Amino acid sequence: MRILLANPATRTPIDKTYERFYIKAGSRWPWSTIKQKNEKNTNIFFPFYLAYAAAILRRNGHDVHVIDGVAMDMQEEEFLERVKKITPETVIIETTTHAINYDIMLVQKIKSMLPEMKIIFTGPHVTVFPKEILGDNEAIDFVTL
Repeated sequence: MRILLANPATRTPIDKTYERFYIKAGSRWPWSTIKQKNEKNTNIFFPFYLAYAAAILRRNGHDVHVIDGVAMDMQEEEFLERVKKITPETVIIETTTHAINYDIMLVQKIKSMLPEMKIIFTGPHVTVFPKEILGDNEAIDFVTL
């Protein structure tokens, strides 16, 4: 099975110059910072959970791809292009409370591009609110702890 493990960059515009940039996977305490839109993100944390999952999945014979959009300071369009190019059967995204709305919107776009793909959310927010996440979002197929 071709599986994509993803840590998409999450950002919200503040004005023409600044944006709020969210740090999630790999950070013990998810947080955000304000930076200029043209400024490269320098707050990089290794996404341990996704790396562990990738190793286990590879060991079990899966074709695994990883995109750390935060470390790459990846724009949404580039992230979506890479997902489309990889064309995974399953996408796993580690999300957090402060980024949940953006991540839901992002997977809705992914699901519209590749409707047969399964989408799995993992992380603290979905651990606490699994029924709410699954009940309100048709694009999300599964949640895990």
